[in-house]
Amino acid sequence: MKGSYCSTKHAIESLADVFRMELKSWNIDVAVIEPGAIKTNFLQTTTQTGEDNQKLFNSMKEKNPDSKDVIERYEIMTKNMQEKQIILKKYTSPPQETTNAIEAAIFDKCPKTRYSAGADVSYGSYFLFLSFFFFSNGSIFFL
Repeated sequence: MKGSYCSTKHAIESLADVFRMELKSWNIDVAVIEPGAIKTNFLQTTTQTGEDNQKLFNSMKEKNPDSKDVIERYEIMTKNMQEKQIILKKYTSPPQETTNAIEAAIFDKCPKTRYSAGADVSYGSYFLFLSFFFFSNGSIFFL
């Protein structure tokens, strides 16, 4: 569900770590900006995609009746994720938060390896993150 999103984020983190080591001898600093929930069209787009997902699930159930239970489980997880995204919209920070983090990364005399941007990153993103693993049927998903 979030595999491509999370793996891409991890790839960028890993790439930045390698660049940081490789470019150190040239005194080039590498920093990663880690924005939290920033007020953009991203969540709106994913919510609209949810409507398309429903059509896809219905079509898949018709074409693959033997896999109906698996499709329904995935459908529940997807709906739960969409509900969490609607909640997340309430806690978005303005884009200026990301700009501030970029500015800090550029002008710090001793740059950090990572800069966070957004209120949810600073205050309780761990609990918000955990809430994504609780599904509407009461079960818990662990990685």
